[in-house]
Amino acid sequence: MLNIGIVESQEITRYALKALIREVYQGDINVLELDNLADLKSYLAKDPNAVIIVDPFSQCLEKQSDLLLMLREQNLKSQWLLFFSELNEQWLKQFLSNRISSFNIVFQNDKLEHIKEGISKTILKETYLAPWIKKKLEEHQDSILKVEQILTNAEREILKEIASGKMTKEIAAERSISTHTVITHRKNIFKKLGVSNVYDATRYAIRSGIITVNDYYI
Repeated sequence: MLNIGIVESQEITRYALKALIREVYQGDINVLELDNLADLKSYLAKDPNAVIIVDPFSQCLEKQSDLLLMLREQNLKSQWLLFFSELNEQWLKQFLSNRISSFNIVFQNDKLEHIKEGISKTILKETYLAPWIKKKLEEHQDSILKVEQILTNAEREILKEIASGKMTKEIAAERSISTHTVITHRKNIFKKLGVSNVYDATRYAIRSGIITVNDYYI
């Protein structure tokens, strides 16, 4: 008997997942809906080999991401599929770390064939990343390389200040340099990164770890 635990707040999504599971797996299964992280922990204690499908943004789990990751690390025999309804920079950063590598990943707005493949490979204990997240990871890696290899140390510092919402005069005063120098740095940074506004430059800063999402208040 294959035990599958689902953590998902939307009833229609739970219904669709159950239907897809039965479509891709013909053996005996027992699907249980779980309401929170405590239920998930108890479920895994009873069956360490269970398959877990969870939307990290349902049931308030977005506020418990570290605990969710820790629970995964403590249950290495289980198979996990993150079934994202949305995504943010915090989780993208997690994807770049080793902590996220033991998860399979699909998105609720993916093509049906990709969702079915993700479920199937999770049940078969194989790895799977949706094409969309692979593309995002490549974009993030490219962002990191651009910031680390293309920008000078001074430009990275100026980028941090710009991305943190500081004005040109404020940056100049704090660094004891002219506003003209700050403007020149800004132009060079934008040109090297291939961006034309502060928002896009800030995304590079977040992705490369120069600032955190909490620092970004523009």
